Amino acid sequence: MVVLGRIKRSVAGIGFWSALVILPFIICTRVFEIVARKVFGYASSFPQYLEWELFVFLVLLTLGYAYVRGAHIRVDIIRERLRPKACERIELVGLLLLMLPFALVVIYRGIIPIVGPQLLVISLAMAFPLLANWLPNQVFN
Repeated sequence: MVVLGRIKRSVAGIGFWSALVILPFIICTRVFEIVARKVFGYASSFPQYLEWELFVFLVLLTLGYAYVRGAHIRVDIIRERLRPKACERIELVGLLLLMLPFALVVIYRGIIPIVGPQLLVISLAMAFPLLANWLPNQVFN
């Protein structure tokens, strides 16, 4: 139980502090986009994409905080009539049916395309160390 308590505090801390850090960046990005477009006539899609990415990052980091604090979406009208064991089972089924597919999509579409090529390059550099030294010499000399 001590380990679970530490994990719970860690998840809550990460969610809380990430919200405190990321929210000002989202607000500043939005203000920059509006001022740049309206005042200076600078139209770019980069601030909007950055805002979307920051928002997704914020949601992903704060989902655990909301879950630990009991602030996630649930139907309390049904839960108040059930026994605690039934509520736990509903929570587990909800996590497995809703969050697990989402997490798998994030891993498949986000982590594998980024980490896979990096691992390939690292393994090539380890297998052929002369190549790792030759390429920078060709580029920078």
